[in-house]
Parts: sequence; structure tokens; C-alpha cells
Amino acid sequence: GQDPFLGNPPAVIPWERQYSEETARAIDEEVKMLVTQNYERAKKLLQENRELLESLARELKEKETLEGSELRQRVEQARQASRSK
Repeated sequence: GQDPFLGNPPAVIPWERQYSEETARAIDEEVKMLVTQNYERAKKLLQENRELLESLARELKEKETLEGSELRQRVEQARQASRSK
């Protein structure tokens, strides 16, 4: 029938799942794996760059701004320092 607010119902309800429960589980597992992997990657990057990040935070606290060129220079210096370790 016709809904008084929505009119004729669409042939496919956009929020209705069009795949099996098994496929839904596979999608959920894949999403979980991607989130976990990228969380761990982000955590590792933050840990590896903690010294640089804290230094930049202190500098921003003092100066309130950093130019893009200053930031790029500091990041490049940190990269070179980590390569020489």
C-alpha cells in the first residue's frame, strides 16, 4: 500500500540489507581488521614521533603559530636524525 507520508514504497528500501548474514559477518570482520591495523599503525607512528610532536607542541604553545615551511623543516630534520640512529 501507499504510506500517507512517503507515498509509494520504493522497490528496495535503501537501509534494508541486500546480502546474507554470512556476508554481513565477513564485512564486519574485515572492517574490524582494518580498524585494528590502522589503530596500531597510528599508535606506532605517534610513539615513534613522540619527541618531535612534543617539541612542536611546546613551540606552538610559545609562538602560537608555525609556518608550513617551519613544520616541514622540523619533520625533515627529525627524519634525518632517525635515519642516522
